Parts: sequence; C-alpha cells; structure tokens
Amino acid sequence: MVMAGDGRHPRDSAEWFDDDAGPLIRHFAVTRGRTHASRSDFAMVAVVQTVSPEPHVDPLHWGPEHREILRLCRRATVVADLGSDLDLPLSVLHVLLGDLLDNGLITLHEPFTPGERPSPKILRDVLHGLEAL
Repeated sequence: MVMAGDGRHPRDSAEWFDDDAGPLIRHFAVTRGRTHASRSDFAMVAVVQTVSPEPHVDPLHWGPEHREILRLCRRATVVADLGSDLDLPLSVLHVLLGDLLDNGLITLHEPFTPGERPSPKILRDVLHGLEAL
C-alpha cells in the first residue's frame, strides 16, 4: 500500500489496517476490479521512470497508488523495488503500471534479452582497454 503523507506505512495507522482483516482497501479495489495489465511483459528487473520530473496528474482520475508510483519513479526505479516500496503484489503493480504507461506518464526500459547483450569477447576487449588506460 501507499505510504502516508507523513512517511508512515499504512499498517502503522489503525484507520487503514486491521490486524485481523488486513488492509481495509482490497487490491481489487485498487485496480478497479481488473486482474490483468494492459500488457503482461513487465519484467521484475525492468526500469520505470516518469516521462517528466513533475508529471501533471488529475487527482480525481488517478488513485493514490498511481500518484505514489509517479512520485517514486521520478528517479529510475526497478519494478520489483516499486512492489516492495508500495507493499503491493506484482500483479496489482503491473495493472497500475500499465495504466500509467498507456497514458504516456512513464517509460519502461526492459532488461536486455540474451540476443541483445554484448558478447563476452566484446566485454573482455572493453575491460582490457579500460585496464590499459
């Protein structure tokens, strides 16, 4: 869940967390009942960043979780770290990230695939070149 404005975790507030019941706002409410993201290829190690340092978002359109993602993504952030920071399951986070990506508020930088990585020979040559400096 999202951190409170004073930096406290929602579980620190009796208002938002009940030890017996769990979070008072269920994950399906956060995603408006959606269980799948508009895209399913968010890698846990993908890097997410806002398109602009201070994106203008309508607070009536975007929920607090969306706005918190935008706040955290002012600096490049790994998807897995976002899930941890927000205390959200990755499936919920993927739905929220899909919303922001579809609306052009964030960019997603996927990790290299094996075919895109430089060969070990090139890496060794670069390393030897750096060592020679």
